[in-house]
Amino acid sequence: MLISTIKRHVLLLLLPTYTASCLSQFICR
Repeated sequence: MLISTIKRHVLLLLLPTYTASCLSQFICR
């Protein structure tokens, strides 16, 4: 239970960063 919750929080935290980096790379390109 705890591990799945942590995974969910990690995904929620990493997703915006991942999309932001992809967008910045796309814009910089």
